[in-house]
Amino acid sequence: MTPTGKFLADTPRWAKGLVVAAVIGGVVYVIAKATKKGNGTSLPDVQGDIKELQKKGQVASYSKGQYDLFANKLKQAFYSYGTDEAAVYSVFGQMNNDLDIAELIKSFGIWKVEGSIWRPFDTRGDGDLSAWMTSELDSDEIKQVNTLLANKGIKYQF
Repeated sequence: MTPTGKFLADTPRWAKGLVVAAVIGGVVYVIAKATKKGNGTSLPDVQGDIKELQKKGQVASYSKGQYDLFANKLKQAFYSYGTDEAAVYSVFGQMNNDLDIAELIKSFGIWKVEGSIWRPFDTRGDGDLSAWMTSELDSDEIKQVNTLLANKGIKYQF
């Protein structure tokens, strides 16, 4: 008997099943990664918008670090199983002007979700804040965000 044959003969049946499952899982993961495509969105020129809004006298309400925290809160809300709409509303409820929205968009950047070993079929791709809003929220939820912003005099709409 060859060494490979002896190994296979001596290996418990449960271990063989585990090896087969791991190989199949690996193949599925590789195929999912190879066929995944982004949605082609690119970050809008928010830097130009920021400069224009600053020329008009708008002042950012928060520091860059705080916008980064807001962006991360949105990413967590979008990435959870079932979007956490309350977290989304909370972030937008703290925006005070169009400059705040532009800074938030800048901090959010282009977010690319990679499938993982635990979520190999996560094919939501990549996109800017607007792309994520339209992919994760339904039209009524987007309308609620837009109404919240409009009631504060913010012109930006998703």
